Amino acid sequence: MGIGEAHRIDELDEAGGVWAVMHTFKENVQPTAMVHGRGASEMARTTPVKDSSVISTRKPYRKESGIGVLRGNFATNGAVFLLNQVLPSLQVFRGPAAVFEHEIEAATALNNGKVKKGSILVIRGQGPRGGPGLLKLRILPALLQARGWNNLIPLLTDGRLPDSPAGLFISLVSPEGAMAGPLAILKDGDVVDIDISNRQLGLRLTDTDIKVRLARWQAPEPKVRQGFLDRYSRSVSEVHEGAVLK
Repeated sequence: MGIGEAHRIDELDEAGGVWAVMHTFKENVQPTAMVHGRGASEMARTTPVKDSSVISTRKPYRKESGIGVLRGNFATNGAVFLLNQVLPSLQVFRGPAAVFEHEIEAATALNNGKVKKGSILVIRGQGPRGGPGLLKLRILPALLQARGWNNLIPLLTDGRLPDSPAGLFISLVSPEGAMAGPLAILKDGDVVDIDISNRQLGLRLTDTDIKVRLARWQAPEPKVRQGFLDRYSRSVSEVHEGAVLK
């Protein structure tokens, strides 16, 4: 996207829209299937830029994307955060995990003072398999902001998060809690390290500790046992692979 005067979303649409943006780096677009039958790479190749003053690779608005990806032994396949959400005071954070399986349960604990400031609030079981479907947390981000705790308590989940409010909110942690990964074996009090600048998300457990816990781990009971969602929860891929049916 070009610099200069701010452009409106309708101007982006008139310039070719999202697929015209993808056209500018079409060689790097994977041939992912689309619901209308045309692949993503085909869409990128065949959607030209109509206005280079709006869409341009030579004069970017910013040096970095608005989306950042964290990796480490907590999220071996990655986790996502929004750069414009992270407050300067939360670039580096270390704290004990407060782990919950449901958003309402976590909100109740937060209201009752059972989640202390300096903790890292973790909600798992919201991913493609655990949901089933990729669930969005809405209550906790709003509650943290309303209490003024969004700069004191980070929020991590294998589900989705809203685009606002501001805070250290990390989503789409992969592997998700319903899969055999670090998030699945996380316990209350385990120390989590978040380093935004270095794009790191770490769990203060040794590789041996993680392997021992995983060997004892049992997959949670599925939330749905019939119909399409039952098939979906058993067959859907991880979120970093697109959360598509295999």
